[in-house]
Amino acid sequence: VAVDNDSRMFLLAEMSWGAALGAKDVVGLTIGTGIGGGLAIGGKIYYGTGGAAGEIGKMIIQSPAATFEGLGSKGTLLSAEQRNEIIGIGVANVVNVLNPAAVVMGGGGISGKFVDIEAVKKNALNNIPYAQTRKVKIVAGKLGYYASAIGAGLLLK
Repeated sequence: VAVDNDSRMFLLAEMSWGAALGAKDVVGLTIGTGIGGGLAIGGKIYYGTGGAAGEIGKMIIQSPAATFEGLGSKGTLLSAEQRNEIIGIGVANVVNVLNPAAVVMGGGGISGKFVDIEAVKKNALNNIPYAQTRKVKIVAGKLGYYASAIGAGLLLK
């Protein structure tokens, strides 16, 4: 038996069979009723010192303590345009800190088309200042609704 976070498992699946195939340094974002995240460094899921690395949704976007998840998830009262801007800013923050090869996005917000990936990408790139970092690939996952379940199966591989 193996247990892990759904966002990490989404990332594992997308790195193994999906949109991030072959990439070694990747950020995975799952957007739906919340915002989850996973990190891969050198082709391996990164857990951090206490096992909580990748909780991107808890990143503070606006003071006082308005989180990325609170502003960008499905439950927010913001317009779709505002959500796409917030998600783009969140992606830019992660890219500016980690400089990954790719950011792959999934979850109900992406598969249900509640998030406009092109608008998110535009907003992210507008907030990434360095040319070498702007080369990041920002894409929707390819494995759809079951990506996390596929990743969970891969844990036992």
